[in-house]
Amino acid sequence: PAAAAALRARAAQVADLRRRDAWPQLSSHLSALERDASAAGERLRAARGELEALLSRRDELRGLLQAYRAMAGGRGRGEDEVLEGLHHRAYDVLWRAPCDLDDASRLVGEYQLAVTAPRPVHHRAVRVDGRGIHNETGAGPSTGGGTGTGTGGVGHTGGPTRAEGPRGEGEGNDDL
Repeated sequence: PAAAAALRARAAQVADLRRRDAWPQLSSHLSALERDASAAGERLRAARGELEALLSRRDELRGLLQAYRAMAGGRGRGEDEVLEGLHHRAYDVLWRAPCDLDDASRLVGEYQLAVTAPRPVHHRAVRVDGRGIHNETGAGPSTGGGTGTGTGGVGHTGGPTRAEGPRGEGEGNDDL
């Protein structure tokens, strides 16, 4: 603003010299004014570029925060209190004016690490076999029949294993 005010005053001075037909003075003043206006324009473009880079970084961090929140939800951690607290802190910094980009970068990084870190085991283990999905206690499958006990492992189809050989008449093939 101060540079713009000085340039406006000098432009008025040049206009006054033109009205008075003071051509020798007008020529030197006009050349200096053009040079200074060009330099001020370059400084303005550089400052604008710096500001746009900062705004772009802020928008990038906002996008990352949103993407990692979606990732947390996709991993079943959308209501995790620790993650919600980290998200809230990062969100507050990113949507505050002025935005502290160093603080925002750190907070988004912390949230990213928390979302991508291995989840503490609070869920029950499951086993999948040809008879269905079984919880860790071996209680019934969620699909198919049976109790979830026996030789079932991943990929087991419920038929005879190599160790058992083919089942013949009356040899436990009641479920065939």
